Amino acid sequence: MELRQFRYFRAVAEELHFQRAARKVNITQPSLSHQIKKLEDELGVTLLERDRKSVQLTPAGTVFLNHCDIVLKAVKQAVEQTKEAAGQEKLTLKMGTRFFINLPIFSNSVMAVRRVDPNITIEQIDMPTNEVEAAVKEGEIDIGFAPPTITHPALIARKVVEGHFVVVMPEDHVLAHDDSVEISALENQPLIFFDKALNPKLYQQCIGYFEQAGFQPRIVMETNQVQTGIRMASEGTGFFFAANYVVGDLPAGLVAQKISGFENKISMFAVWHEDNKSRALSTYLAEMRKLLD
Repeated sequence: MELRQFRYFRAVAEELHFQRAARKVNITQPSLSHQIKKLEDELGVTLLERDRKSVQLTPAGTVFLNHCDIVLKAVKQAVEQTKEAAGQEKLTLKMGTRFFINLPIFSNSVMAVRRVDPNITIEQIDMPTNEVEAAVKEGEIDIGFAPPTITHPALIARKVVEGHFVVVMPEDHVLAHDDSVEISALENQPLIFFDKALNPKLYQQCIGYFEQAGFQPRIVMETNQVQTGIRMASEGTGFFFAANYVVGDLPAGLVAQKISGFENKISMFAVWHEDNKSRALSTYLAEMRKLLD
């Protein structure tokens, strides 16, 4: 049983509506439904009665909601009192991101922090980018990296990279000869996409680019590993569709062609809570700012 499941259940219990609750905790509705079902299976009881028109707490759900509030408040109090007792000398920094994103700022900033203070331990947590805001807000991570969709007023966001979508292809392909590739030229071309589970919202947004061009993309493979996408492009399986900062330096024989025909921009932000005063976070932010500035 995970702490976030308590938070997810409380959101559904408060809203009695899965879509509104999903927006409240900043995850997709299918992900929220999956987590609630997983929680019910683990407990062996039904917490919510739901049909197409309504969601209601069962008697067991009402009892569990009361305990959710107790647990979440206790955890928050424990964190606050522990920080106070330690004089805010928190030497572990929890970073939440998708490893797939592979931003240079990750490794560069981590190395910089370790040079400045070797006593700081950095724990990198692989999580969907759409869960970063809630995780920072609840104190599950100290800093996360996500697209520019942060709305909570107590969270601070700073852009760490801006780029564009590309298709990785062999350098001898006919479409590799121009400065960019018109999206319409990708009709019927086999494409390797990032796994939808990595970022469902961004995935649908990308599919929308192709639909606006008048066709459905021919996706022959989805992957959650950048190197797999690059290797498949090298072997001729298809073009690897990704952000340019994700693919980085390519091996010989491959090029990354920018796609034209739509507003092709994508950016990532670092996100942290304004009330988090840990020395580990402060040190990290100072080094990150040096790299960005």
